[in-house]
Amino acid sequence: MNNKKIELIVKRSFIRDNLNEVFVKRVSRKLKRSELKEYLKQIKTTLNKKIVKVYIPDAQEFNSPALYNTFRKIYPMKKIMIEIDPKLMLGIRIENEDNVYELSLQNTFDDLLDFVKERYDRQ
Repeated sequence: MNNKKIELIVKRSFIRDNLNEVFVKRVSRKLKRSELKEYLKQIKTTLNKKIVKVYIPDAQEFNSPALYNTFRKIYPMKKIMIEIDPKLMLGIRIENEDNVYELSLQNTFDDLLDFVKERYDRQ
């Protein structure tokens, strides 16, 4: 089976931008191992194109409609998934396809520390 056929099967695996699990299970039983690997790889790639993941440090903002609506305006054609990440310190991390945007106090401190170390090592 060539890539064009696998791409067609991947397109049929989605109904209204949601993965059809019944169809995926049925198809996965009929594919060879190498075809299955390619099929799953393309499904993951397609899902990454349709979903934006937003990580926040605080559970209080988790159910905030303002946060969700803000990201709906920025990414109108994508599904927004908001998750809690307590490792973030006063910040936010956004994953859109292969791009990761991280704005946090921890990140700022790390950059500042690297800058100071670099300057200190020169002298």
